Amino acid sequence: HSFLGKRVPGPKNSRKEIDLIVVSARQVHILEVKNWSGELLQQGKQWIQVKRSGESIAFPNLVAYNSEKRDLLVKYLAEKNIALLPEFVAQKVIFMNQNLNVAPEIHQLSDVITPDKLGNYLNVQQKQGWGAKMLDSIMQYCLATESVEKISAKLWESFSREKFDKIVQAISEISTWDRLVFYGGKVLTGDVCKIRSQAQ
Repeated sequence: HSFLGKRVPGPKNSRKEIDLIVVSARQVHILEVKNWSGELLQQGKQWIQVKRSGESIAFPNLVAYNSEKRDLLVKYLAEKNIALLPEFVAQKVIFMNQNLNVAPEIHQLSDVITPDKLGNYLNVQQKQGWGAKMLDSIMQYCLATESVEKISAKLWESFSREKFDKIVQAISEISTWDRLVFYGGKVLTGDVCKIRSQAQ
């Protein structure tokens, strides 16, 4: 099962968005997806994106930031009476754009996925469109890492069908972005902060 754009509840009514969650028979994968271009550098604890325009934007280390989201998801599942050790929740940061030059110290991280690391998976995809091929390749990559990373001996144990179903159900109940549907079918997605209406 895969879920897009789930916003996991955090402390003080905060929410952290997870771009993509994949649930397999052995692990839950949480994925941060970026479509950045230009150059990505590391300066101390920060990652710096240098756009092709020359503009620089500072971000936290996304692997560490994604780990915070993993911990929130584990806590959320625990509140749903689903005990899941952190090693059963893998996290990855995915850079989809082939036009992003990633610094070696970031590229070498096992939790960072770039298009070149997905090469073998992308080359065998039959689907139309780069996005669809990328998504399928990411999911196959996640499943493949389960058999090679050996985070824990317990990783070889599959979830019971009951536990798998409970995880899927609990994640499906997490809210996504607010959606405002207009008469006629147009949909706006994002954070609804205020709604003002006039009775007719």
